[in-house]
Amino acid sequence: MDPIRYEKAGGVFKAYLELLHPEIFKMVEAVGFAYIDEAIVLGCLRQQRDIFEALSKQPNIEALREAAREAKINVKLKSGTEEVLITFE
Repeated sequence: MDPIRYEKAGGVFKAYLELLHPEIFKMVEAVGFAYIDEAIVLGCLRQQRDIFEALSKQPNIEALREAAREAKINVKLKSGTEEVLITFE
């Protein structure tokens, strides 16, 4: 995926969350945000383990899946060696 596509998808992903799920948007804004292997990667530091746990459970993970579908990009939640893949298809 080209860098412009990543930027656009990331913008759509964040805008969707900010509009419809502001509490989840705040959590996403607090963690690392990168584009790796054709996915948005939300990286949580060790001290952000609570955010990883919250984002990886219902109903938050479903809101992330909705935003991923809207942006047409996969999302990975990462914390240390743990990873949760959220596919948009």
